[in-house]
Amino acid sequence: MSKSEFLWTFPCFVLATQYNRDPETGSVLFDEGFRIVALKLTGDNKKQVPIFTDEALARDYAEHSKAAALTLVELATPEALKDFLVLSARAFDHAAIDLTPKANFSRLFLIDEILSQIDDWIEQIGFDG
Repeated sequence: MSKSEFLWTFPCFVLATQYNRDPETGSVLFDEGFRIVALKLTGDNKKQVPIFTDEALARDYAEHSKAAALTLVELATPEALKDFLVLSARAFDHAAIDLTPKANFSRLFLIDEILSQIDDWIEQIGFDG
C-alpha cells in the first residue's frame, strides 16, 4: 500500500454487533468482546472487515444490512484505527473500505500492510491524539 493509494480521513467508522465499554471513560474497548460485521466479498470464502470513512455511508449500510442491531463505532484518531486493526488482524486479512449497501465489491487493503505503515504515517502527519 503506497501513500498514493488511499487517503485516510477521520473519523472512520465500523459497524459493531457487540462491544464492551470502559467503565471510567465510556469509550468502546477493542477487546475480546468486540464483534463487528464481517463480509465475504471475494471468492475464497475469507471474510473482510468493513471500514467507512464517511458516516452517512456507514449509517446507510447499517440501515440496509441484514444484520440486526448494528452500532456505529467511531474511530476518531489514527491511533484508534490502529487499535481496531490490531484486533481485526487476528481474524481477518483484508479491510473493505467504504462499501455501499448493495456492493458486491469494494477496495480491499491488506490489514498487515496498513499496520506496517500506520506508525510512520501518524508520525508524518504529526498527529498526537
